[in-house]
Amino acid sequence: MKTKQFELTGKCNLRCEFCYNKDYLNKWNEMPEDYVLENAGKNNFIFIGGGEPMFYNGIESLIENLLKNENIVVISTNGSIYKELPKSNNLQIQVGLPAIDKEIYSEITGKDLIENVKYNTLKYKENFNIFINFPVYAKNICQLEKVAQFCKENDLVLRVRPAIPVNRIETVDEKIIKKKCLNLALSYGVDIRFSYGRNGNIEYFTPKGKIRYPFTK
Repeated sequence: MKTKQFELTGKCNLRCEFCYNKDYLNKWNEMPEDYVLENAGKNNFIFIGGGEPMFYNGIESLIENLLKNENIVVISTNGSIYKELPKSNNLQIQVGLPAIDKEIYSEITGKDLIENVKYNTLKYKENFNIFINFPVYAKNICQLEKVAQFCKENDLVLRVRPAIPVNRIETVDEKIIKKKCLNLALSYGVDIRFSYGRNGNIEYFTPKGKIRYPFTK
């Protein structure tokens, strides 16, 4: 099984300040579905991103065909748009949630859509494996506790990762993030996966402490 990534479209309704594609989105053309299917192959791990993949013309058909080829598919979305996707245990949805508070979310993304994101996330959860992706940096580290609480209350997997240092955002030392994740896991009983380093290392923080864990879903 190989891991393959496809950035389907440059269309996006947000302008997140931590987005590493922010300055290039309006220059992208959509990938033809035939091209994606041909290069995705069969029995692979397929990561779908963008832009916002829910803006891709025919996203439902593409996902259905990827699943028919026995691929495991992960869609990375900002969660502001809901699409009726094929129900499958091999389809996972990663929702980017950089903040819970309305003001901070709007400042980071440029849009007041946090309530849409929360609603759609729980709606997707009815049929799919969902995990929340929290890209942490100086502006939003104050939101980590509230995002963790949201995940705990709704039985969602939380994945925390240091934001890529782009667009002049102020980053946070990994040691500080790790310590905060561990304290939240112990204090609130929430499971947190911390992803860091160029090799995608994962540390799993639980109410029982820290363990190393292979990221499988």
